[in-house]
Amino acid sequence: MTTPQKWTAEGRRIRYDPMPGGRANEDGSRTYSLTFHALEVLPIVDDPERAAQEIAVSLNAYEAMSGAVREIAAERRRQIEEEGWSPEHDDRHAEGQLAAAAACYAWAGWPMWPWDRAFWKPKSRRRDLVRAGALILAEIERLDRAETKGAED
Repeated sequence: MTTPQKWTAEGRRIRYDPMPGGRANEDGSRTYSLTFHALEVLPIVDDPERAAQEIAVSLNAYEAMSGAVREIAAERRRQIEEEGWSPEHDDRHAEGQLAAAAACYAWAGWPMWPWDRAFWKPKSRRRDLVRAGALILAEIERLDRAETKGAED
C-alpha cells in the first residue's frame, strides 16, 4: 500500500493537500482538508508540467524525511551560508579532514581535530551529532565532486 502524497502535480500547478484521502470519522463519514494550489510553474522552463511533477516529488521526499535529517541538511546549509565553508573550500580538504572533524564531534574527542583549536566548538551531545552529520555530508559531496571531476578529465 502506498502512502498518499500531500503534494501532487496537476498540469503545471502543484497542489497541497495536508490530509490526502481525508480522515475517517467514528460515524463512518470522512473529513477532508482544504486543498489549494501552492505553486505554479511558469512556462519559462522547457517543460513546466514535468518541472511541476519533479517539484511535487521533491516536496514529498522532504516531508518524508525525519526531523533529524532535516536538521543535518539545515546545519550543512548554515555551514555554507554563515560560516563560508563552501564546496570550493571543502575541496581543499582532500586528506580526510572533514571526516576527521565529523568523527571528533560524533565521538566528542579533541585529539583528532584536524584544524586550529579555535574552530573546535562543541555544544550539546545532540547538537554535536547534527554537526557531525553535516560534516559527513560535506565529505560525501566533496568525494562526489572529485569523482565527477576525475571522470571529466
